[in-house]
Amino acid sequence: MIFFLIPAAAYAVGVRPAAFENHRLAAFPGITKGWGFFTALPNWATDNLPGRQAGVHAEAGISQNVFGEPPAFSGTDRQPTGGQIGPIAPVQTPPQPPDPLNGGQADYSQVIEGKNGWLYYAQDMTSKCDPDQPISATIHDLTTLRQAIEASGRQLILVVAPDKSTAEPANLPATYPDKDCAAQASGPFWQGVVGTDKALDLRPGLAEAAVESGRPVYYKQDTHWNDLGSLVMLGAVANQIRPGITSTWQSVPDGVVKPGADLPPMIASTGLDTEIHYSLGPDGGADRTGPTLADMPKATKFGGPPTTGMVTEPTALLGDSFLAHATRYLPAVFSDATAIDYATIDTDQAAVESVLAGGKIIVIELVERVLAAGDAPFLRPEVISGIRSYLAAHPAP
Repeated sequence: MIFFLIPAAAYAVGVRPAAFENHRLAAFPGITKGWGFFTALPNWATDNLPGRQAGVHAEAGISQNVFGEPPAFSGTDRQPTGGQIGPIAPVQTPPQPPDPLNGGQADYSQVIEGKNGWLYYAQDMTSKCDPDQPISATIHDLTTLRQAIEASGRQLILVVAPDKSTAEPANLPATYPDKDCAAQASGPFWQGVVGTDKALDLRPGLAEAAVESGRPVYYKQDTHWNDLGSLVMLGAVANQIRPGITSTWQSVPDGVVKPGADLPPMIASTGLDTEIHYSLGPDGGADRTGPTLADMPKATKFGGPPTTGMVTEPTALLGDSFLAHATRYLPAVFSDATAIDYATIDTDQAAVESVLAGGKIIVIELVERVLAAGDAPFLRPEVISGIRSYLAAHPAP
């Protein structure tokens, strides 16, 4: 999958921004660079988009400005490890502290302060060091779930969104809590998930996208992947369903947004991240993208007239906030898809079962830390039993 990245049209009519960050603005790449011309464009586009300076927020002083002393990033307190730790909020102002997920109090133990202004979620490490059950038990539960789904004649595609600390480790500090035990657990975790249960391994694709674009695939102050990460995930899913289907995809920048970051509120601060939205024409033509949704507590339909490059089989998607971040691109990838947040299992399991029954293909996405902790709601035996019975009674479409 190749995404052809082009700059803002305003550059062509003479609009030039000033260099306001601590680096020289990227130069326009020469056409003689061959394919390097396309992979070098994102850096140029990011630096040279008009009005960029006005939208970039000064990074918060974090705890020094709030408490008058440096915070202690201990990362030892166990918190819920669900994928949705904060709203997507593609807004122009950052969310305000304190963080409601922490009872209205700042919780410095949940944030690891990295290099170059990067923040990481401490649960990435805690989930591996203090799981609810061994990874072997989690793999067994995944296998049981797969058997329940496939016994009904449906195809299951399991997608594990790597933690930010896994996909973008370059800015982690030299030392931080649970570093060693998390590193020791990471190898067996990924070997079991992408080996035994054959989940899609997005790590190589994310790394390749970061190198080719010259940009991170995760936000600097947020725990989620950005739009490039979303496109990597959906491209991998589409190619798993129909190999080579993304060969006709074309995508170009389609605006800059300033989403509110979810990690600063945990330390009584605020923050905005900068992100480029993309168009996506699955057949190489018209853009088929839609809005990005903050969450999907109820069944949400996506799709449109089928065309080349689209998955046309009825597809059910069960995921967390990483899937919600990708909803902009679902109408361009699937002609008949229904998605729902897997957390809905806790309040309305029947609604989730109904969504799953409507799919010939079932895609389940969850973030690494949830699977490593072994506490995803669809891994509970009674939930798997209910899914098995419901799908058996409702043949695949």
